[in-house]
Amino acid sequence: METINLSTPADIAAVVASDIKTGGGVRRSIDTRSIVSGGSWPVTFASFVAPTIIEGTSFGVVTVKESSTPVAAVAENATKPTAVEFTNRSVSLQKFAGMGIISYEAHLGAAGLEGAVYHALARQSLMALESAFLTEFATVTGHTYATADDFVTGILEAQGMVASAGGNPSVIAISAVDVAALGTTMLNAAPGSGLMGTRTWGGSFVHVSPKLTAGNAVVLDPAAVTLGWNAESPSVLVDALSMSDTNRIRIVTDILAQPVVTNADLLVPVAAA
Repeated sequence: METINLSTPADIAAVVASDIKTGGGVRRSIDTRSIVSGGSWPVTFASFVAPTIIEGTSFGVVTVKESSTPVAAVAENATKPTAVEFTNRSVSLQKFAGMGIISYEAHLGAAGLEGAVYHALARQSLMALESAFLTEFATVTGHTYATADDFVTGILEAQGMVASAGGNPSVIAISAVDVAALGTTMLNAAPGSGLMGTRTWGGSFVHVSPKLTAGNAVVLDPAAVTLGWNAESPSVLVDALSMSDTNRIRIVTDILAQPVVTNADLLVPVAAA
């Protein structure tokens, strides 16, 4: 499969338009960095986690957990404590796929295809992957707050929990619904740091996740998560043949990936009690 090093939906649309003109079905792999790093694409949890590129459909993961005997001063000739416990396991990738069908007459070249490519990859495949992150995060014991007025306090406490575990709580994820409500609260609580614009608060980047529900948040050190990512993902298939009897074209996108929490101490979901 050919890999194209393109960074924007417009660039990809131009290649797709060229493929359509040839009248064939072509599957291409898009350079991974352009998708997970944000830029012209939506910022997702994948934007904060360095992907582990793999050739197959499964990968080995090592999870880390602090033991009940942490690092301590050790006398001469004394036995050292087993401070960290490691667990090895194999994890399978999931497929996050989306498809769009447009008429040959309607595609109108690269300009008309840009929206189709963007929505198939960004609004379907990437958003499905965003949901997979939250499903994985739900396996971690979270932190609760008492009332809606305590939501910001709950986030601050979660930041402290990550920091006390030796992590850097550099990302706070909140829902789109909570942006307006928390903007003023966070600005009043920490003057000089804006929720939007630079989108930082209390030293953490604020990620507005379309898949989080109101009143829920996640505080994490990105080192807590590993993202297994197939080397040929994402791929875009242009099929101008199978529906040619009705002059329609399929544009199919596939992402093979799977997020895994490897250090639960560095990630804290926040929710109402």
